[in-house]
Amino acid sequence: MTPYQTFLRISFALVALVVSSQSKAAYPTKNEPFIDTPYHAGFYTGLGLGWGRQGLKSEKGLDTSTNNMVFLSPKKVNGFAGRWSLGYNMHTYFALELGVASWQKGTYKESIINGMATQLATGTVTTKTRDVDALLKVMYPLQQNFNLFVKAGGAYVFSNTSVNSTLKSFAPILNGKLSGKENRFYPEGALGMDYRWDHRWSLGLHYHYIFGSNNHPLKGRTSPSLQLLLLNLQYDMASW
Repeated sequence: MTPYQTFLRISFALVALVVSSQSKAAYPTKNEPFIDTPYHAGFYTGLGLGWGRQGLKSEKGLDTSTNNMVFLSPKKVNGFAGRWSLGYNMHTYFALELGVASWQKGTYKESIINGMATQLATGTVTTKTRDVDALLKVMYPLQQNFNLFVKAGGAYVFSNTSVNSTLKSFAPILNGKLSGKENRFYPEGALGMDYRWDHRWSLGLHYHYIFGSNNHPLKGRTSPSLQLLLLNLQYDMASW
């Protein structure tokens, strides 16, 4: 099962739970007043810090201008990451959210080998990635202060790739294939939980997955799948 299929199944299950719960709670009896809900309509902002991963993969390709092979192998794919968000709670169960995220630089080890299996040059290919996203958040309050959620939407990913080679004569060849900027739109999903300790503040564990390309930088696609696992501090600006 792919990550995309897994996310869809979890999302559909939680949405079905929300719809079922909402229909039951929509018509309280005289003896069953509405319970004070953990999320009131209004804006909120959050800052998440933690772990990020860029889905860099090994690759090889032939440079037809020199008949040399170029090999790329991931050197650093995990590192520090963060995301800032601004959202609006429309309802106990639904919110709209905008976010900006950044990943620590990912790096490839690069090697150039000729037809005689002689290594001609080595170097590093560095990818810096950021994104801006827009997500629909579907929440399910388990208790007044504990909340599960899924998010779905899209992310516009900004990738900037640069090459540092030990042999300068190969730099134009590598730069023509690898270096440069690539900006693309990809679907994004997220899930997690939040714990609210008062009317304003909550702390949560959030996981985000951006369904990027298969990451073939030698073919011009340099935006890999991206992951975030963040400890998120949120401040609720809704009026009480």
